[in-house]
Amino acid sequence: MRYKTEKIAILVASYNGEKYLGELLDSLLAQSETGWVAYIHDDGSTDGTAVVIAEYANRYPEKFVCVEGEPSGGAKNNFFFLFRQVEAPLYMCCDQDDVWLPDKMEKTLRRMRGSRGAESCDPMTGAEREALCDNVGRTAEIPRLVFSDLRVADRELHPIADSMNQYQRLHCEDLAACHLMIENVVVGCTMMVNRALRDRLIEVTDLTDVVMHDWWAALIAAQFGGIAYLDEATILYRQHGDNEQGARKFGPSYIMYKLTHSKQAIRGAVEEKQRQARLFAEIYDLPDDSAIRLFGDALDAGKLRRIRLYRQSGVRKSTFSRNMGLYIFG
Repeated sequence: MRYKTEKIAILVASYNGEKYLGELLDSLLAQSETGWVAYIHDDGSTDGTAVVIAEYANRYPEKFVCVEGEPSGGAKNNFFFLFRQVEAPLYMCCDQDDVWLPDKMEKTLRRMRGSRGAESCDPMTGAEREALCDNVGRTAEIPRLVFSDLRVADRELHPIADSMNQYQRLHCEDLAACHLMIENVVVGCTMMVNRALRDRLIEVTDLTDVVMHDWWAALIAAQFGGIAYLDEATILYRQHGDNEQGARKFGPSYIMYKLTHSKQAIRGAVEEKQRQARLFAEIYDLPDDSAIRLFGDALDAGKLRRIRLYRQSGVRKSTFSRNMGLYIFG
């Protein structure tokens, strides 16, 4: 079944998230921006996640829609599945264990338009919202993406860091393809994309070499449209269990952690990104001298040619030490 809305579509990928999912959904209901519908697809949970989803869908049928379908096998496939099932002017992605700050959607929407400052928190009127969605969503031809910073918190939402990007020493203002193809600074649970980007996103059908949905979306925006960073935390990013490595603090311990990995492991991580770049260049028929294609060409090259291709493509990470690691081990 396909779904269509003229409101903002919030895509929620769930899997064994019973413990935190209700808190997330409550934070959506608390948003200052009310023009949204959340589409939830569960990936075959074995806990009580399905019960939580059904409860919210029954209590708020105008806000929460349960999307049926076979389990898709991981968050990446789950989000791609949801993008294909829903037609909307604007989309946001939502992780099951985070908490959205009350003005997250409002500020992201204003940043997407760009004509009204993100510092203004007054709720928009219905007419303003409809005009905005018309301008940057359904009728837009240029893929556009906006993302923001995050606050890092523990499992009980006690603060760890006010800014994930400072915590990890990421250069989120550097939004060129030659940066994003090696280092994704766009966290999917903070991003909003328009319909034009979604339409390009679902052109890829074999997801084997796609690292993650948010990374692919960032590359599309950088290569074909516009991408903007809202330098403000709009979400509480909860670290626990399986995702506790999601926001490692950059510093001496981080560098030592990387250095203790084998050369083969580091090279393997770079190859994963090169396979993604090669697929991206093929899907979207990029020219031979484009940065993304040159980086993808390095996949099968020997060490010296890889270094030459790195220089030709202009590939770069956020810090000097990370760049050194790329050239030495990648």
